[in-house]
Amino acid sequence: MKVIFLDIDGVLNTGGPNSLYGYNHELNHKNWAKPLVKRLDWLCQKTGAVVVISSTWRMLNNDVNWWNEQFILAGCLHVRVTDCTECSRSGFRGKEVRSWLYAQYEVKYVCIDDDSDFYPDQPRVKTKAFCGLTQGNTWEAYAILMGASKGTGKRCMKEHNVL
Repeated sequence: MKVIFLDIDGVLNTGGPNSLYGYNHELNHKNWAKPLVKRLDWLCQKTGAVVVISSTWRMLNNDVNWWNEQFILAGCLHVRVTDCTECSRSGFRGKEVRSWLYAQYEVKYVCIDDDSDFYPDQPRVKTKAFCGLTQGNTWEAYAILMGASKGTGKRCMKEHNVL
């Protein structure tokens, strides 16, 4: 199974002049940038990956059906949300992803996020908050999911003492 752990703000929602702290926090697909959504849809189509929401948006709505509806309304034909990670007390996403993975058998995955709170060994594509999911990020995630790259290194944080 291939999985994309997906953040929303800084990946699909890059904000605009009227947004709060750089992002529009209206909880729906309407503020997601269409080119970024299309890249995610392409990535899911080409790799067969499913999506697990790791964004803080999951704290407001963790209903998988709602998420799938949002992606359909955004024009995604290939994005299928199967779950949301649980929220840990620390808020450390790397721990939340690792916890989700413990319940799985065999998973090839990538974390797509504009933040750095992941373990160094977790394959991750780091987006820039005001650019979102670029074409380069998309190809990097594709390479990780298809086994051509480990997706770790200088883009991942060095240490995080959270456990």
